[in-house]
Amino acid sequence: MIYSRNRKNIKEIQRIQTSQVEELAFLKTTILEYVRESIEAFITGERDLDREWEAYIRQMEAIGLSDYLSMVQEAYDSSLFQKAP
Repeated sequence: MIYSRNRKNIKEIQRIQTSQVEELAFLKTTILEYVRESIEAFITGERDLDREWEAYIRQMEAIGLSDYLSMVQEAYDSSLFQKAP
């Protein structure tokens, strides 16, 4: 499920193509896992934020952030033109 504070938006955004659900779930899990690991590493000093930020951003792109955002945006955009049941 895509996070939203507005429950109405949740229903509308959930209009994702069935064929995309598995890929979307995989990307979301992978991205969130990498973000959590990176936050921890940056906070504990295991990774230097100033020196490794660009590498962090490149890795986010490599694991599919742009694809994930495109799929979510597409679902959102299509929900703007369709009325909820």
